Amino acid sequence: MASLAPEPAKSVRFVAPESHWGGRVPEGNPFAAFTEEPEAIRQRSKTKHEQLRDLNERAAKLGNFWMERCFPRDAIVAMFDHAPAVIDGSLRLLLNQETPRIPFTAVSYFTALAEVLFSKSDRADDAVALLQSLRSMGYGIRIVDGDTQLNQLDLELFGAPETSKARSLWDEELKACCSDLDLLELAIKVRHSAGGGSAEWLKEVIDRDLKSGNAFDQARAVSLRGFLEAESEAPWLTAPTKDDDSWLRSVLRIAQKRVKSERDARHWFKEFCERTDLDEAWAAFRLFLTIADRRCWLWCRDELAVLEESDPRRRFFQTNRDEIRKACKENEEKLPKSFVGCEVADQMSPWRP
Repeated sequence: MASLAPEPAKSVRFVAPESHWGGRVPEGNPFAAFTEEPEAIRQRSKTKHEQLRDLNERAAKLGNFWMERCFPRDAIVAMFDHAPAVIDGSLRLLLNQETPRIPFTAVSYFTALAEVLFSKSDRADDAVALLQSLRSMGYGIRIVDGDTQLNQLDLELFGAPETSKARSLWDEELKACCSDLDLLELAIKVRHSAGGGSAEWLKEVIDRDLKSGNAFDQARAVSLRGFLEAESEAPWLTAPTKDDDSWLRSVLRIAQKRVKSERDARHWFKEFCERTDLDEAWAAFRLFLTIADRRCWLWCRDELAVLEESDPRRRFFQTNRDEIRKACKENEEKLPKSFVGCEVADQMSPWRP
C-alpha cells in the first residue's frame, strides 16, 4: 500500500540503487552524499512526495481506494474526546453483525480505530474483537510496519494490556508458530511492544514450558529465548553443549548462537555510529549487514541517538534502509525451513499429529 502518512515506518521511500554504501555511485565518489547540501535533499524528497501524491490521486479516481492515505489516527482520538458516541456507534454496528462486513473504503478507518483502541487500557477487549472481525473478513490487504514487515495491528495487539481476551489471542499466535521464522516474528512483536502486557505473558509461558515434561514445549521455550534474551550474563548462555548431541542440547546451542548474532550485529552498528573515520564506519556497517536480522529495528534508533541530527551517517542510515531490509531477509532465509532444531519439509512438522 502506498501512503503519505507521516510515520517513517509506514511511508513509501524512493531510494536510488546508487545511494547506498557498496552500491553504484553516480560520479564515482562513494562519499558524495556526505557533503550533499540539506536543501538539495529536501527538494528531492519534496519532488518524490509530489510524484507519489499524484499517483495516489489518479489511482483513487480509478477506484483503487487502497492508494489513498491511511485514516488519520489523531482524528479518531479527537472524536473519542468530543463525540465518543459516534465512534462507539460505528464499532457496535460492525461487531454486532452476525457476519461482519464493511466496504473496502472503510477498512482503513476500522484499522486505525483498532490501533487507537489498543492504546487505551480500558478498551483492549474491544480492540481484540475488532481485530478478530477484520481478520475474519480476509480482504487480503494489510497495513504493515515498513521495517519489520509485520502487520501493524499485530504489533498493536502485543502492545495491549493483558486481559483474558488479549491473552487468549496471544496464546493462539504462539500455538500457530510452526517454524523458527514464526518464533522470530513473535519475539519481535513482543519486544517491539515493551509497554504492553505480552512481555510478562511470554516470560510466564517460557518459564512454565521449561519446567514441562513435554520435550517439544521445552525446545520451543529455549528457541524463543534465543530471539528474546537481552541479558548478556544470563546463566543459560554459558550452559555447556559441545559434547552433547542430544536434541534439546542442539536446540540450546542454536539459541545461544542466535543471541550472539544479535549481540554482534548491535556491536557493529554501534561501531558504525561511533567511528568518525568514514572508511572504518563503512566497514562496520558492512559487517553489521552480514549478520543482522529484523531484531535490529528494535534498537537501531537507540544507537543512532549518539549522532547529531546533521551527522551524515544519519542520512546514510535513512538511504540504506532498503539495504538493511534486504540483508535481514537474506540472513533469515533458513528460518522458515527449521523449527526447534528440526528441518521442516514442505511445511509439515514431524511432531504435529
